[in-house]
Amino acid sequence: MSDTLAYSGGMVVVAIVLAAVQPLCTRGHFQEAMGPVLDDDRQLVAESVFSDYLERAGSLEDEDGQRAAVMLAEFIASLHALASEVAWTQACRSLHTTVLLEERESNNPWPGCPWIDPSLLEPPAQISSQMYTFLTEEADRDRRDRGAQRTASAANDLDACRSYTSAAMERWSQWQDLLDHLMRSATPPLTAAEQLAYRTAAYPGLVLDPQPPLAAQWIMEHVEDPDVQRAAKTALSRWQSALAAHHEREIEDIRTARLKYGFDPWSPGCGTPTSSAAITLRNKLLATSAKTTLLAREAMSRLESVLSKKDRTALREYLDHAPE
Repeated sequence: MSDTLAYSGGMVVVAIVLAAVQPLCTRGHFQEAMGPVLDDDRQLVAESVFSDYLERAGSLEDEDGQRAAVMLAEFIASLHALASEVAWTQACRSLHTTVLLEERESNNPWPGCPWIDPSLLEPPAQISSQMYTFLTEEADRDRRDRGAQRTASAANDLDACRSYTSAAMERWSQWQDLLDHLMRSATPPLTAAEQLAYRTAAYPGLVLDPQPPLAAQWIMEHVEDPDVQRAAKTALSRWQSALAAHHEREIEDIRTARLKYGFDPWSPGCGTPTSSAAITLRNKLLATSAKTTLLAREAMSRLESVLSKKDRTALREYLDHAPE
């Protein structure tokens, strides 16, 4: 994977082509996080600090992730020193967080077990000081364990795989607990739709049928009868509540698999345990999609029941051609 970075300031132009060096702050990262807080007084200095970082990063070898992480931390510290305002500090933390978590996502042996960046949620959230401290303290150890797990997997060293996977699951749990606390403290509280989006981002293996919310939206936009609209809202709310309860039970099982048995049922890998209890739990999780499908069918039946024959036909035609 290559990424071409360019910086232009005055008569100086720096172009750097970087292959797989990670973690790496790109121009896009820098502008997205720092752009809103850059004023005329500090923009030139901040750009100079960023240009110097890019030049030094260009000397790294592709696999030199540890040096890349050190350079990134030094760059963030230099940026942080330019101002003391809360908004500036938060922007620096957000930049550091996004780059570290992007690196983790691109080099994660457990894709079903992501560390979610709160700034990418909808609505976006600012990373808490506790989350930032945890991330910066654990990032190096986590990077080493991910690399070691890949090595162990290639060598088919099952004991080492299980050890690194178990440590990764414990570390994920700590990050997820901090993120859950952040989301529970959101002001205003998350809506049902936002809670659903958050759950499926944090737990990407959760099955979600898109038809009930699409059908309810279509009814609100195409059927003028207020009684039908109220019935559609009620049906959607019942589905959201039932699905949330089902997801909570599934999440509890996932956390049990990760923390008690030290494996992720949603990720491939050589660290999957062979105990009967763990296998039973894994099979239970594989069967949960049937319940999700049943809940969606029940919701669609309720939504369609309040429509005229003509509207039911139009709704079904819309859903047949709706994007996945």
